[in-house]
Amino acid sequence: MKKIVFVLIVLLAVWGILPGLLTVETSFTSAYVFGIPKKVSLNNWQWLDWERIFMWAKNSTIVVVPSVALSVVVSCMAGYGFAKYEFPARDILFTLFVIAMVVPTLILFVPRFVIVAKMGLYNSYVGMILPVILNPAGVFFARQYYKGLGQDVMDAARMDGCNEWQVFRHIILPMSKPLITIVAIFAFSLAWGDLLWQFLMARDRNLQTMIVGLTTILQGNADLMDLGNATLQGIEAAISTLVALPPMILFVAFSKYFVTGLKIQVGEL
Repeated sequence: MKKIVFVLIVLLAVWGILPGLLTVETSFTSAYVFGIPKKVSLNNWQWLDWERIFMWAKNSTIVVVPSVALSVVVSCMAGYGFAKYEFPARDILFTLFVIAMVVPTLILFVPRFVIVAKMGLYNSYVGMILPVILNPAGVFFARQYYKGLGQDVMDAARMDGCNEWQVFRHIILPMSKPLITIVAIFAFSLAWGDLLWQFLMARDRNLQTMIVGLTTILQGNADLMDLGNATLQGIEAAISTLVALPPMILFVAFSKYFVTGLKIQVGEL
């Protein structure tokens, strides 16, 4: 039975990673014969406008880094409050957060745009950042994580003279590395891949982020583009690889904490 389960896991892993490997392989292929790669080259990558890509990468950094940092802070503080404090309508408010997790994003798209526009934040970095700071899933994960933390350490810190902020800053946060990793990865994926919102907010081309810029590369008619030695399929694969690479690097770098945090979350559910 264990061997069967192991084989199934291996097959599922191969099935999950195979499309990514084929995408990377396609980005470095310039020609095919009967569906088999004929020549490996950098033609597809050289076709890309790297000066514009570096500008988009800079804009993405300006948007994503504050989004992730603020989302982690807000999620941890809100989750800690829901888990450890009693206040009026606490359960009702948390239920609203859970409901917000399952509401399709497109339903909130128009009212979110109206609010941001009335605040005068249209066509700005702040307008891209503000809506993704509050992450209902991050608050949920934080609340479940902090519910599993014992009260003894916090009570001991209070007896030593720590106020509530000092307890959170010096006791809770150092114990929250797995949680912070989970929330940060989810927040990064949300901010990095938010194509529709960032496309709507970036009226100025100089504000376009990586995913918006790379998507607009192939918006024109493919038959009218001068591809040179590159192929349309290879260019699309190169663009997909560029978009997928940062989240993959982030996950691999912090996979240890991510897995630990997920184990804790599952144990609390």
